Amino acid sequence: MTNPTYEKLQKKHNLPSFEEMDMAFGIAIIEEKELTLQSIRKRMMEKLEFFTDVLRPLLQPDANFWEMTESSSFNDDEKKQMFQLYMKMMFLARTALEVELEDTEANEALFIKKFATEWQPLKKELLMIVKKLKSSWANDIQYKSMQDYLG
Repeated sequence: MTNPTYEKLQKKHNLPSFEEMDMAFGIAIIEEKELTLQSIRKRMMEKLEFFTDVLRPLLQPDANFWEMTESSSFNDDEKKQMFQLYMKMMFLARTALEVELEDTEANEALFIKKFATEWQPLKKELLMIVKKLKSSWANDIQYKSMQDYLG
């Protein structure tokens, strides 16, 4: 699959392939006439924000059953590693805000390339966390503890 508009941007700014970007960030959903560096960055940010929203309650759970259950699945060392991951992701999110405000083509392209490169290692760490979250619900949650929580 190719996209002529993306190919022009790719050549001009030395961006990753359309296929790679679509696989990682789903950029094919952006209509060709609206495909700009800014729209690509915004699509990337949607994914980043989704996963920071997944991590946030694990690091600081509210007093609700699902957050407490999932957060308690991680030991202190795992939470420290998770916090380091969260910090990397928040740095990228704040960098994207800066790029939004500076609004230059060069900054947009630089951010897209940087984030596309950094996404793969972030994704590997996130996958380990998500698998552990999933397994926390596969384990038998004691009804007694749930009943104590629910009152």
